[in-house]
Amino acid sequence: MARPATGTIVERRNASGGINRSLRFNVNGRKRSVSLGPVTRDEAERRLRQELADVERGAWKPHAAPQRSPAADVPTFHA
Repeated sequence: MARPATGTIVERRNASGGINRSLRFNVNGRKRSVSLGPVTRDEAERRLRQELADVERGAWKPHAAPQRSPAADVPTFHA
């Protein structure tokens, strides 16, 4: 029988004194992290339960990477 999926909520203070939260959990033996931003503790706990349920069902997929801005495609001086 496989071990049940577990995870934690990580809280960090931002520059303006607010709290940013993220989730940390394991998927197939690899550590994963999902940034939530400035959400409430209750919202973070709900999202953690959803992510862990997806992991247990085998339906969890990595979240899409943030899109690069078009300005990033402009060649720089050294290029």
